[in-house]
Formats: sequence, structure tokens, C-alpha cells
Amino acid sequence: MPQTQPSYVTKYVVEDNVISCSEKLAIPCTVKKVATYSTSILMLTTDSQVFALGTNECSQLGLPYSEQTLHEPTLVPIENITDITLKHERSLFLCENNALYGSGENEKFALGLNEEQIYTLTKVPSENYQSEKILFVTTAYSFSIIVTDNHNLFVFGNK
Repeated sequence: MPQTQPSYVTKYVVEDNVISCSEKLAIPCTVKKVATYSTSILMLTTDSQVFALGTNECSQLGLPYSEQTLHEPTLVPIENITDITLKHERSLFLCENNALYGSGENEKFALGLNEEQIYTLTKVPSENYQSEKILFVTTAYSFSIIVTDNHNLFVFGNK
């Protein structure tokens, strides 16, 4: 098994038309996937953890609501995550056990949940995707898509 290497988030700033490194932040594991939207970032690691960075005004980072910008990578409290998606102030987290969690803006059922605003991580009922094995998830501006191993697509929201 290959050894896990730390990853680094390097922030750059532009002042007087000059780009310079403002700081370098360490993440204790290797990042294998990044999902971004506007000023929000989710980073999935090879250890099946997710770290969040940036704005979280709709709880779209899977963390409790905050008007404060996250300036340090913060661990999202779900284990064994295999896929992430983040778009338009909403996110989905797929876990190894086929559990799916949503957080953030849920307008028009876009996360597959019944409440309009989800300020905490909430499990998406498996009946919404007929308990099929999920391969991956994705989100767009006003909807989300679940793709299963039976070649089915489940679309939530305004399609």
C-alpha cells in the first residue's frame, strides 16, 4: 500500500499586478478530488476524508452554518467518503456504504431532501434512489444527479 503524502493548499494574492504566495496550508493526507463553486472548496482525500475551505453561508461545505469564511482546511464530519460534489451552495457526499448526505441550499428538492434549506448534513433517503448502488453524484445550478450501477440516473430539482 502506497504511503499517504500530505497535500498543501497554496493561496496566492494579486497586489499591484504582481502574483505572490500569501500562505501554504497543510492537509494531512493526499487529495484525490476537488469540488469547487464560487469561493467554496471541498477536498476528498485518499483516506476517504473531506476537508472544507472557503465560504459556508448556506452550510454547503457540510459544516454547521457560518457567516465566517474558513481560512484553514476543516474536516467534514462524515467517514468513508467516496465521492463529493459542490455547486450553487449545495453539496452531496457519497459514502462507501452507499449512504448519501446532502447539505446547503435545497431549492426545488435539488438535494433529494424535503426541506428547502439544509443547515446540517442530512442523509438522503435511499428510497429516493430506490436503494440502488450509487456510482457517483454530481450537481448543477438547480438540480443534482445520481448515477447507479444499474445504469439509472436519478435527477432531483429543476431539470
